[in-house]
Formats: sequence, structure tokens, C-alpha cells
Amino acid sequence: MPLWDEVRTSGRNEKFRENYVRNWIRTLGDGHGRTFLDVGAGNMPYRKQINEVGFDYLGHDFGQYTGDNQHPGLQAGNANWTTSGHDITCDIVELPKNIADFIICTEVLEHVPDPLAALNSISAALKVGGSALVTVPLQSRMHQAPYWFVSGFSPYWFHYHAPLIGLEVIEVIKAGDFVDQTIQEFGLFASILKLGHATQFILRIIAPIMRKLSNKKLLESGGLGVYVHLKKQANLRN
Repeated sequence: MPLWDEVRTSGRNEKFRENYVRNWIRTLGDGHGRTFLDVGAGNMPYRKQINEVGFDYLGHDFGQYTGDNQHPGLQAGNANWTTSGHDITCDIVELPKNIADFIICTEVLEHVPDPLAALNSISAALKVGGSALVTVPLQSRMHQAPYWFVSGFSPYWFHYHAPLIGLEVIEVIKAGDFVDQTIQEFGLFASILKLGHATQFILRIIAPIMRKLSNKKLLESGGLGVYVHLKKQANLRN
């Protein structure tokens, strides 16, 4: 059995991830009587959807990132980021224990100094039998500095660490390959040259040819993100 499934994204990393998370939430059914914790929620983009299906939504954030454009790298911008309005404001390693039936943690672990401690805290916050969806970049450019500590995570990281802290790995998805990564990165470069979306459109059309011409190992080495489904095991010390 493979350690992960790979899906093609056509270089649309953010859009693909957004749809993936929302589709996962839809699979959970009626949320009445169940608690949903959004860890590192930031602007809380999933709050409305989660509330609409009846979950008791809890948004968490540490409330210190402001989108300050004075720092190096990509930033959200002060006007586009909220540091207030969350239900729980604390460091990610201090999450309340045993409070959530479901957890999402999307694009957060690269922003904490100790991602393993953060994953352990997520495990402790889950009720026994509860499920979590964690998404992380496979590799990323500097963003949201000074809170950017890890450029990305491999699927092996989760397969190694999750069972040690009482989390069963249900499914791992690697989003994209070397071609998808090339489409995204070259598209960004094309935007600098003010070529619009034409370059990415052309690359998506010729993507099958690019894959045929590429070395299999090179294709496997690339990618954009890792999405992990986890379940809290009963025999846990937390």
C-alpha cells in the first residue's frame, strides 16, 4: 500500500487546497452536538461553512501576526489580516485538551518554532475517535515573517511522528508533482513580466507532454502541498 496518493493541481495550489478542505468538511455531515476547532484560523475562512452545517465552531489563533509588510518575504498586509475575534487566543502548544470532535489546521505548522509540539497539542485537543485534517506546504517561499520557521514538510514526517503521539494516519495526499510546481512558479515569474495568465494556460495545455519528457524521479521530487487525515487513537496518554 502506498504511503500517499498524488493528485495533479495544474499549478493552482491555493485554489486546489481551498476546495479540498471544503470538500472534507462536507463529508462530515450534520455537525449538531459536535465541536469543530480551527487551529491557527487567521481570518477564519471556513467559519461560515462550518457553522452552516451545525458545528459548534471554535476559532483559534495566537493573535500576533499582523500582516506587517515591513518584514522580508510575502506578507498578507495589515488591512487584510485579523488578530482578534477568535474564540481561543493562545500559543498553539497550549490548546485546551479534549475539546474537539474535528480539527482543521491549514498552512500553520510551518509558522511555529516546534511543529512536532504543535501536532502533539492538536492530538491532545482532539477527543478520542476525533479526526483532524492538517495541510502543510511541501516547500514554500518565505511568507508571514517573522513567523516562518520551516519551508515545508514531507509525507514521511507525518508517517513517522503521528503514531508516536497517538494519531492514526488515515490518508496522505501529496498535491502536485514537479510539473505542477513548475507551472505555479513560472506563472509567478510571468506575472513579473506582465504576461498575464497566458503563460500558465499554455503550460497547462502542454503539461502531459512535459510529464512524458520528464524523468520519473524528478516528477516525484516536486510538489506543492501535503494533506493529512488523522484520527485520535484510544490508547493515548494525553
